[in-house]
Amino acid sequence: MNQQLDYLRHRDLGMEFHNKGSFSVRGDFNMSPLVEKVKNLPMVTEVLPNDYYSMITQLTAIGQWDNWDGLDTPLKTPIPVNLYLGKEDFFRYYGITLLAGEWLNDFSPYEDIIINESLARRMGWSPQEAIGKHIIPSYITYTIIGVVKDCHYVAPTLPVPNTGFVVGEEMGLMQRSAGILFKYKEGTWNKCRQALEAIYRKECPPNTILHIDSEEEVYNNYLHSEDMLTHLLSFASLVCMLTAMFGIYSLVTLTCEQRRKEIAIRKVNGATVWNILFLFFREYLGMLCLAAVLAFPITYVIIKYWIENYVRQVSINPLSFILIFIGMALVVIVGISWRVWKAANENPAEVIKNE
Repeated sequence: MNQQLDYLRHRDLGMEFHNKGSFSVRGDFNMSPLVEKVKNLPMVTEVLPNDYYSMITQLTAIGQWDNWDGLDTPLKTPIPVNLYLGKEDFFRYYGITLLAGEWLNDFSPYEDIIINESLARRMGWSPQEAIGKHIIPSYITYTIIGVVKDCHYVAPTLPVPNTGFVVGEEMGLMQRSAGILFKYKEGTWNKCRQALEAIYRKECPPNTILHIDSEEEVYNNYLHSEDMLTHLLSFASLVCMLTAMFGIYSLVTLTCEQRRKEIAIRKVNGATVWNILFLFFREYLGMLCLAAVLAFPITYVIIKYWIENYVRQVSINPLSFILIFIGMALVVIVGISWRVWKAANENPAEVIKNE
């Protein structure tokens, strides 16, 4: 489970949101004059024009597409598509990879569109095949000029959204209500937030609504329940391991005490310490093998069921089960060796006499 959570945090998401923030003011207010003020903050290293929306913190227009090149008849149920404003500086800011075609720019017709890889394949095309194809919703005919690598900007339990990027007159209303995207220096988010709040109080009317977000924090909040589960599992695992270790040691101690006479008789009849150790090893390792045969399949089914909740899944490596078995075997061997070695080196005459 920890491997899956680590995979979600560090696997390539198709975009970069580390040390990135968004600053927007909702209401009848022009944010263009604030761009320079944000750019002059000492914590800020890069600022985009106020033409864009944050992909992680803000959902923009949702299109309903039911027809495109290659379909004989329009779909009865249109597919939803998240539409974002996006020119080359926007894609560069997020580190989004162009798989085929070209970027949008200031001179691109508003009918041009860039889509993500999943949407292209949903329509039956590879990234290269999608270039030049047409999407025909009821309100406009788009021409695909580019396909980008999938960007996983939603919760990890959700599939990659169908996503399109446009510019121009078609998205003019969105552009007027966009915010400011910026990068900040490592470890300066709290100071950056305070400075932006000061700018808002000084420059913006009171009837507007302020939104300031660290995109990294927003994405990490998607994994909040997983973080809590990690802590719970780590604590429970530690308790289980300590309980197992003390249980094995106590059981071996009790068994040695109950079988002192048997050990003494075996020694009298010529058994060596290693013969006695092997006798105990065989018994307890056999119990361990039986426990593994019962526990590992159940564990696999539970973990597999849990991992299937996520769109991006780590493979369940058999090595994990092997290492667990080896670790428990070492615990058993160490516990047995100490107690049995002590019992096997007692004077058999004294043991038999006391028994």
